[in-house]
Formats: sequence, structure tokens, C-alpha cells
Amino acid sequence: MIPMSKLQMLRNVYGKPLKISSGYRHPTHPVEAAKGHSNGEHTTGNCADIVCTSGSERFAIIEIALEQGFHRIGIAKNFVHIGLGGPGLPPSVIWLY
Repeated sequence: MIPMSKLQMLRNVYGKPLKISSGYRHPTHPVEAAKGHSNGEHTTGNCADIVCTSGSERFAIIEIALEQGFHRIGIAKNFVHIGLGGPGLPPSVIWLY
């Protein structure tokens, strides 16, 4: 699981509150169940989706997340997924939703 201290460090460096839209999700959660596997970062608590709506917010969060050791980044229109990975997952990757 992501240590709270790691998220807090990201928040401290960012200098603003972070709104988490999704963290741990049980494997039976509809989004996870639709994936057809249970080894995703949300089912292991190894990630967080952080709400952001502008390109400058996304850039700042991603830049800081990479510096803080989050090497799995998903970029969406209104959130950034930051993750630490897990068994069977590529250790360093960036994707778009």
C-alpha cells in the first residue's frame, strides 16, 4: 500500500491540498471487476487518483510524483493516477485514459 507519508510528501512539495478521487478498490468494485483481473494497483492500494483540471496542475503533480518515486502515471482529463506498481505490472510507465 502507498504509505500516507509518501502522499503527504507529495502534498507538501506541491504546496496545495490534494483531492483523492480514488484509492483502494475491492476486486469486486465494478471498475475492477470489468478489468477481469485482480492484480491492479487499486486492488492492492498501491496508487491514488488525484483530481486536477488544468495542464499546469497535471504537469506539477506528475513532476513531483516522479521525483517522489511514483513511476506509474496515468493521465486523464480530470485526474492523474500515481502508482507504485506491483507483481506483474511494468515498473515505469505513463499512459492516457
